[in-house]
Amino acid sequence: MACTLYRIPPEIAVVAATAAPAEVLGLSDRLGTLEAGKRADFVVLDDAEPAMVPYRPGHNPVLDTYVAGLRVAGRD
Repeated sequence: MACTLYRIPPEIAVVAATAAPAEVLGLSDRLGTLEAGKRADFVVLDDAEPAMVPYRPGHNPVLDTYVAGLRVAGRD
């Protein structure tokens, strides 16, 4: 919604939804970005270009979900 309603670039919206909350909650040393030594929570999308996600309303682009590096959900 941030991208379509407020024209926020997708790259900024992703940071606003991941790294910024981790920083505010005091968890940025272990969460919020994909870096060595941090917990690997991430999703695998159906498009190589993440910028397409906000421009396909009603479409679920998530193929797989990983928490702490382990696959917890996905399309089979």
